[in-house]
Amino acid sequence: KKPEQNKIFNTFNYQKYLKSQKIYWIFEADKIKLIKENSNIIYKVKNTILKRTQNLKSKAYINNFLLGINEHDSETKETYSKTGTSHLMALSGTHTALIVLLSPNTLVAIIIMLIYLLLTSFPISLTRACLFFLIIKIKNTNKKESLFFIK
Repeated sequence: KKPEQNKIFNTFNYQKYLKSQKIYWIFEADKIKLIKENSNIIYKVKNTILKRTQNLKSKAYINNFLLGINEHDSETKETYSKTGTSHLMALSGTHTALIVLLSPNTLVAIIIMLIYLLLTSFPISLTRACLFFLIIKIKNTNKKESLFFIK
């Protein structure tokens, strides 16, 4: 079917937006048939984490904190916004610091960071924190200390 015309004057125009993305029709399916399971290891790990947290009361917080998947209801999001605590759930330097602190050496930290970036689909804040870690580690590396092993 064709996207509906804008019903309220001077507001967001969904039809115009879709057209700008070169989308001219909207299809609705009665059912979806799974043809093949996704064999991507990152996808499987992410789904395993999501399945394990599925029945927990705090699944929205855990999924948000670990994977950056925001499943909070609108009231919780509003509370975060009003109290200025929404940044606590953002994937960022805190996660990078935890990885570095819990890793036995820099090489392991870098490998875990890359896997974590893949799991979380490279959010900009986490990508920036990981890049800063690498830049600082390379800058602070001298001839006595290898880049991949902390003394």
